[in-house]
Amino acid sequence: MQSVLMQTDWWGFSAAGASAVAALASVLIAFVSLRTARESTRHSELMTKETQAMREAQTLPHVILYPRVSPVNPDAAELVLENVGPGCAYNVQVSGQKLPPDPILPLNNCTLTFPSIPALGPGQRRVFSWGKRSQVHTLLTTLGSDWLAEVSFSCPLRENRITTENPIEARIFDSASRLSGWTDIESLQNGLKSLILVSASR
Repeated sequence: MQSVLMQTDWWGFSAAGASAVAALASVLIAFVSLRTARESTRHSELMTKETQAMREAQTLPHVILYPRVSPVNPDAAELVLENVGPGCAYNVQVSGQKLPPDPILPLNNCTLTFPSIPALGPGQRRVFSWGKRSQVHTLLTTLGSDWLAEVSFSCPLRENRITTENPIEARIFDSASRLSGWTDIESLQNGLKSLILVSASR
């Protein structure tokens, strides 16, 4: 009788152990499945964001402001507002707390003012005369401030306005830059290199 009871207990213990192992396996499978699903979801989200970023890069406008020596008159300084993106920018405005000074009225702490531009298509630009190159260079060097122009514009693909921040540097107007012969492409490359921030409110 004792051997029969011991055999019965052993079979009961084995059944309970098998059930526990099966339950543990189910938990592990569920955990692995959940983790796999989360990783798959995260991967899908990253792919979606990358696709959206690529699509926006191919469709969004990108308006910058950069200084240059006039290609027509090497003694003249200019500021160029240009859309280097593939999309059309609307209601383009230039503002900022550190806009460069007006060389005509520097002692009155007057900064440059720019008109609002209704639309600026891909590759389009507006060129603003900034006075004599030597005068602008001396003014920027003397005042010794970090000038920064904010360009904001609208786009149908974005609910909020897009803003770029563009530093204005005096070295572009020094003698070495003038003698090296700035061209439009070189000025644009310099403007792109000096572009330090692009922020788009979502």
